[in-house]
Amino acid sequence: MNIDLLTKKKIKNELNKMLPSYEEMPNFSRAVKIDKFLKKLIKINLKSFEELKSLYGDKIIETYFTSNKVIKALKFREAKMIKNKKKEKIVNLIKHVKFKKNLKNK
Repeated sequence: MNIDLLTKKKIKNELNKMLPSYEEMPNFSRAVKIDKFLKKLIKINLKSFEELKSLYGDKIIETYFTSNKVIKALKFREAKMIKNKKKEKIVNLIKHVKFKKNLKNK
């Protein structure tokens, strides 16, 4: 089944609304190649995007979270969060040491 360009754009926009970009995370169309995705999924005539979501919602989410770009973004966010957590712990430790030092000096 061939899908015209306008329909592809509509589906792409709806999928991007469903899984938008957030911080380092890409939106759906950046993470997944839409043409390949549509070739896999759309073999029947769908009347609306709601029908697509209800039939293939799990597949859409699975495809998104298993794409290489999303996996890289998740690893980057994880490393960034760990780095920030380490900084917070060091700052708290320094504050605690300064507080103890001030108590001893008084």
